[in-house]
Amino acid sequence: MKPVLILLLIVCIASTGCTPQTVAKDEHARGIISSIKASRDADFQGDEAEKLFFLLKDRKCDGLDKETLKEIIALLDVRHDGVRFWTARILGNIGPCARPAIPKLKQIVPQADCWPGGKTSASDIRETLKRFGEPSPPETICTGLGEGHPKAL
Repeated sequence: MKPVLILLLIVCIASTGCTPQTVAKDEHARGIISSIKASRDADFQGDEAEKLFFLLKDRKCDGLDKETLKEIIALLDVRHDGVRFWTARILGNIGPCARPAIPKLKQIVPQADCWPGGKTSASDIRETLKRFGEPSPPETICTGLGEGHPKAL
């Protein structure tokens, strides 16, 4: 077993009572997060974010280490709407311990509202904010998008 994994397992069991399986999932999750951040290929990033969602789909606050949560929240800084879509869904599923993401979620809603295309992360970001008991931000009026853009004035 890798020394880092052993240390994570000791810390995790001592603090939250998680299992070796959850520690392995956290390490796998951090590997996926690293690959998303390292890549500049938008399709790859979106596919990896979707994989991360399914890996963590049933995870809640208990058993999720704080470092992994911080790294998940940091994915909101990736300027790819697919990554933000899946990340918002992950955070909404995790629960109340993901509330530190609220300021960033509120900050990126206007960008998501004005992202080109029909389906964007905006509705999922709003749903996650709602799960955290936050009011839904009003829809952004998008300007300067060019004639023919579906969200242009």
